[in-house]
Amino acid sequence: MKDIGLNPINHSFFIPDEAVIDDVRCRQTVQCILEGRGRNPAANIPIYKDKNTPSPFLECFKDPSANQDARPNHVYLDSPVFAGSNCCIQCTLQAADIDEAKYLYDQLAVLCPIMLALTAASPIHRGYLVDTDTRWQAFAECSDDRTNKERGLNVNKQVPRIHTPRVTSIRSYLSNDEPTLNDVPLEMNARAFEMLNNAGVEKTISCHFSHLWVRKLLSLERSQTVFTPQLGYEHFQNIQSTNWQTVRFKPPPPDSDIGWRVEFRIMEAQLSDFENAAFVVFVILLSRVILANKLDILVPISKLDENMTRAQQNNALLTQKFHFKHNLNSKTESCKIKETKQTIPEMTVDEIINGKVGQFPGFVFLIEEYLKNKSIKMSAQTKLRQYLDFISKKASGEIPTTAQWIRTFVTSHTEYARDSRVTESMTYDLLMICRSMDEPYMI
Repeated sequence: MKDIGLNPINHSFFIPDEAVIDDVRCRQTVQCILEGRGRNPAANIPIYKDKNTPSPFLECFKDPSANQDARPNHVYLDSPVFAGSNCCIQCTLQAADIDEAKYLYDQLAVLCPIMLALTAASPIHRGYLVDTDTRWQAFAECSDDRTNKERGLNVNKQVPRIHTPRVTSIRSYLSNDEPTLNDVPLEMNARAFEMLNNAGVEKTISCHFSHLWVRKLLSLERSQTVFTPQLGYEHFQNIQSTNWQTVRFKPPPPDSDIGWRVEFRIMEAQLSDFENAAFVVFVILLSRVILANKLDILVPISKLDENMTRAQQNNALLTQKFHFKHNLNSKTESCKIKETKQTIPEMTVDEIINGKVGQFPGFVFLIEEYLKNKSIKMSAQTKLRQYLDFISKKASGEIPTTAQWIRTFVTSHTEYARDSRVTESMTYDLLMICRSMDEPYMI
């Protein structure tokens, strides 16, 4: 363990300053998160309880604030670097216009928990096996720059509460303003909303960006300290790009023909090029199916938040069910939810991807039907078939998630003492296998 005095920038017990000082933007971001919060972030990831794991599992640190923040039976993380070091696959999709971009943004957001569970790849933090399989909780808590008052821990009417950190699922839909769907609190920058509303920007867009603008600025280049109209988009991007939601709505830059885009940000990076390509192609094809069939899979934001929580659990792919509509062309299941007090149907990832007999066709089937009407070269058809077969087997559990493969490797290692610890030699052996991996693994 390092003396905190050795890391005056990062203030971490575990992460040396050398991890951030070579990159100006990274260093600024880390410092601003610490300054905004007034102390180091405190992420607590539940420990994986094995036969010899201490109960309770407790850690003791030199710093009293760390001991105060670290929770029993959890692995403690104390730096934004733990968030930034996690790897994901970011997939940007082009939209024909703003309406299509809004529609894609909403529909893809509902898919995020499903794809997070399917691509789960992060069962180890700080040398311990944890009881979650994804990076998302560590990403969210280690990037959280809200003060105690902003988090609602100290009641102060002069400081509005911000209910979520910068890393979160989307907070409102853009193409649908139905209150039974947008059913969670949405804090907004009142001045930003008034400016957008007076400029004639539609309400859902105004609410979306006004919500992003409740955050503090995290990074600013010296050349940007004096505002000019030419720098307007760069200032916009400074806020837009430091709100790390599961999906990002991306307006076109000024004087550009790039157009409207949507960035799908949830998927965890895999160990082989084939796997990463398969997931990217799957999301792109699924977006085309959604557009072609005008599918409506929206569920209330509160249900989407529940799905995100479930998606992070240990082996969520096989142990969790997710709120998901059976009827993809009907709004009745979601919009009447509060009137009837019924629950939205729940399905496993396998049922959502591969189908549920008599109730749901499955997305692989819908993609296959979509491709039947397209003129595709035989070589491309073969590759797409390989990708879809892989996704189907991954969803069914025939091919384990990366997280479960890593977990099995660790727990099967001859040095593992069933105490949740991942030693240096175990880590080395794991990395050597990962380094040589160029195709999907099988157990």
